[in-house]
Amino acid sequence: MLNKLSSARGLVSVRQVYLALVALMLIGIALSGCAEKKDARITPSETARQSLNAALTAWQNGQPAGEIPSASPPVQVVDSVWAKGRKLQSYEILSEQTEADGLRSFLVRLNLEGPKGSEEVRYIVKGRSPVWIYRQEDHERARSWEGYK
Repeated sequence: MLNKLSSARGLVSVRQVYLALVALMLIGIALSGCAEKKDARITPSETARQSLNAALTAWQNGQPAGEIPSASPPVQVVDSVWAKGRKLQSYEILSEQTEADGLRSFLVRLNLEGPKGSEEVRYIVKGRSPVWIYRQEDHERARSWEGYK
């Protein structure tokens, strides 16, 4: 009878170890699948808006397009109109949208000096540090070249 209890305890012990291993594997799989993986391209909404405001304010203040040294996190701007020297008098952020690929975009009314003074422009914001801000046309142009690298 002692052998039967021993072997019964042995079976329970092996079974308990087996169940514990299966449970640990399932927990590990669940945790690795549930952990939110941050896409480095996706800028949090508030950071995106603050970065766009910093960039457009820099433009208003006469700074050149490119790196915005006063921004935190660092901001890089790609805007061909700004780069050509057009002066920004004022701006208004009209709306924010999350694109299908998760990137943030903003519709902005720009009031520029000279002909065609007021226009609505969409800006694409991506990245975390630096945060990249693209005029939509410049972003599309850059994306078309990515396949040729």
